Amino acid sequence: IPESTWRALNEDPGHPLLNRAIQSGYPPGSILKVLTAAAGLEEGVISAHTRFSPCTGAYKYGDRWFGCWQSWGHGSLSLVDALAQSCDVYFYQLGLKVGLDRWSDFISRCSLGRSFGVDLAGEVQGLVPDRDFYNRHYGRRNWGPGVLLNLVIGQGENLVTPLQMASMMAALGNDGIIYRPHLVREIRSLTGKTLEQKSEVIGQLPISEDHLKVLKRGLRAVVHHHMGTGRQAAVAGFEVAGKTGTAQNPHGEDHSWFAAFSPIEQPRIAVAVIVEQGGHGGSMAAPIAGRVIEAYLKGGGTQ
Repeated sequence: IPESTWRALNEDPGHPLLNRAIQSGYPPGSILKVLTAAAGLEEGVISAHTRFSPCTGAYKYGDRWFGCWQSWGHGSLSLVDALAQSCDVYFYQLGLKVGLDRWSDFISRCSLGRSFGVDLAGEVQGLVPDRDFYNRHYGRRNWGPGVLLNLVIGQGENLVTPLQMASMMAALGNDGIIYRPHLVREIRSLTGKTLEQKSEVIGQLPISEDHLKVLKRGLRAVVHHHMGTGRQAAVAGFEVAGKTGTAQNPHGEDHSWFAAFSPIEQPRIAVAVIVEQGGHGGSMAAPIAGRVIEAYLKGGGTQ
């Protein structure tokens, strides 16, 4: 291509040559609430029916108020309803019960904060902050347990790639099995014989079968309940399980997230959509994900 075109691409402030799917780390926003819920269930601090103090729009911890995205509050919610409505106050309280050490260990065991070894160059690991991270960066006496309230709702120093979010959703749909992502599904000879199939199990979500069912109920409600935040991802004729996310961005407007899999019982596709500076996940990323899922499922996609 002409040197002028190459220079224009390299100098474009939108960085069009950056493969954001694997090379950009973003705060996951409320998508991470799914794993915070799983941590609470697996650690035995909550059940699907647990209710905390009602959400009135904010939660006071120490001398600081932590707001909910819905300023007038959500009231008293069960876990499934808290996922469907993405109530921050519910997850603040849940996170404090789990604690930083158990939370960060659990999230790391879900394969976040590490690369997948995908067959593309430049994949970044992301970041799951833990006690050692804060001690190294801020000193032992310069941070407190309040950092957890931001982490458990996907804010703070958390960093993930879109590929990691799509993989997490795929694993939730695959009964917890984590596969290594590949661009190529299989390699065939000229006669059509399969020479190599790219299907490699690299891990298992530390979530029991019963708890996966609870999480799936919550993710289904995100899209199909009348109070769900991801209703715009619905696809006629198919059940979609997903989670919205709105991630704070220090450089501008919030990033808009939505991650999902469908159909719920026998998933054929997992999707993660991020719209940089797109605002709320339910209004921008969710409808895009819905159109991708619809095009794939109604277009005959099988893998």
